Amino acid sequence: YNSTTGPSGSWIAVGAMTSARGAHTATLLNKGVNRGKVLVCGGQSSANPTAGGITNTCELFTPGADTFALTTSMNSIRMGHTAIGITNGKVFVSGGKQWNAGAWVYLPTNELYDSNTGVWTPVSPLVDGRVDHTATVLNNGNIVIAGGYNAFNRLDLDTELPDSVPP
Repeated sequence: YNSTTGPSGSWIAVGAMTSARGAHTATLLNKGVNRGKVLVCGGQSSANPTAGGITNTCELFTPGADTFALTTSMNSIRMGHTAIGITNGKVFVSGGKQWNAGAWVYLPTNELYDSNTGVWTPVSPLVDGRVDHTATVLNNGNIVIAGGYNAFNRLDLDTELPDSVPP
């Protein structure tokens, strides 16, 4: 989106992602060697979740060059997860779901991406696996997880504070 083209802005075409996907995340990297790039992760890449349609792959979008390039994959395949850049320049990814043995599994897993090294590190899990939730970085650097859905309950009032994410 180009907001400099007037009050209504305009959309411009850029290079194609390495794989089409939906229900993924796109997170602006705010520090380090990849500062200004966008980390695109996970999602569903085909209409059939049982045929490998949900992915753990990630790619970096480089604005200006308008290109995508593969980077290190997450530890878990997931879609419907949330991702947020945190103050140390890393990206926190939380929850989501995957298809396993004929049923949706709502993931309690969280992981942290270091954009300088490309390394994914598992961190403390959620109490309740969930999709369509939010992650917010608080002023003290902690992260609060709020809302979502897990096939059994709407988690509107349930919040969590993962305890092993370094601020």
